[in-house]
Amino acid sequence: MTVSKGLTPFSFPASASLATKTLHLVRLNSTGGVAVASAVGQQVIGVMMNKPSGIGQAAYVQTMGAVVKVSATTTGARPAITVGGTLIADSNGKATLSSTKGTAYVIGRALEAVTDGNSQIISMLITHEGPMSTA
Repeated sequence: MTVSKGLTPFSFPASASLATKTLHLVRLNSTGGVAVASAVGQQVIGVMMNKPSGIGQAAYVQTMGAVVKVSATTTGARPAITVGGTLIADSNGKATLSSTKGTAYVIGRALEAVTDGNSQIISMLITHEGPMSTA
């Protein structure tokens, strides 16, 4: 089992109640508030670590170099997640495998596998690799 150790998340104001979005991938909105990723491959800043229940409350986000637990999914048309696979955000803020090159923002690498058709909590390494190369 992988755990986070000695890592301090950054604090940002929540853009809404995020009480049910712990361990989801989040982004900064146009006003600097934290919001859950809402589009496949959207650029994200990290993983929500707490449960802010209203606008302006402190949202703690693990942003870098950390091994964290993250909500992941392979439901719908998403492929199985393999160990070492590149992870992007889905439209609900869950990590999912990116297997095609393009503009999807790679947030990290899976440290655990998820089989087809499942959603679960897995470990990942936040790497901020950015858009996948088209080369």
